[in-house]
Amino acid sequence: MINMEYCHAKKEGGLYALSQGTGLNVSYKDLVQVCSNIRGRNAQAALAFLESAGEGLSAVRYFSNNKHLGHRRELGGRKGRYPKKAAKMAYDILKNAIANANALGFTNPKVHHVCANKERIFGRSASKGRSARSDFETANIQIVLRDSREGKAKTEQTAETAKSKVQKTESKTQSTQAKQTTQNAQIAVSAPAALQKEPAAQIAIVQEKAIVKTKTEGEKTASTNTPAKSQSASGAQQAKATDARISVGSKRSLPKKSRNGEKKVE
Repeated sequence: MINMEYCHAKKEGGLYALSQGTGLNVSYKDLVQVCSNIRGRNAQAALAFLESAGEGLSAVRYFSNNKHLGHRRELGGRKGRYPKKAAKMAYDILKNAIANANALGFTNPKVHHVCANKERIFGRSASKGRSARSDFETANIQIVLRDSREGKAKTEQTAETAKSKVQKTESKTQSTQAKQTTQNAQIAVSAPAALQKEPAAQIAIVQEKAIVKTKTEGEKTASTNTPAKSQSASGAQQAKATDARISVGSKRSLPKKSRNGEKKVE
């Protein structure tokens, strides 16, 4: 037998009960479907299911490799079969894994990881001298159990961490609010007493600001009007120059007269 490496992800601080079977004379396709039906279940519940499936009392749902497969009433109209041989092999491996879990002190083991694969293909010819081949295929299966108490402890730890994070955020917000209030109080104290006690002084300051604004606006309007006048003057000068050019051209274009009154053509 070949000891295959387990392909599950190990986590720190976790206890696992392992069991595997290699070189099994079973259809690997049936074994894969049996494994998919017990994945994530409680170990005792999975053992009872495999026992009934091995006796042909309960159907096994086929998630793949189910083309032209019949629908089962037990499965709610889903496709399934009764793979007795594969269920018996998986039952033996799971029973061994449960024994290992009990030796490690697990109280409520759970199927953490289970998988099946095709292992080897032994070439052989068909019987009675036929030319077709009938290869012999073997399969392997791996089952890993884990105690469910670890999952509960982890959920409690995550809840505690979430609570601590919420408390930290609340304390930060409270500290920021307190800082803002202290800053506002300091600003109010540092303000000049004249502005707090004499509202007339404040009114005078506002009036002075309004006067300054009006002066600046008047200067802006004056500066905007001056370039418009210069533009109009330049336009008038250009128009006069064009009229003078036109008059000169018209005089040159007129034909000259001779002494006898005949027109000369140049």
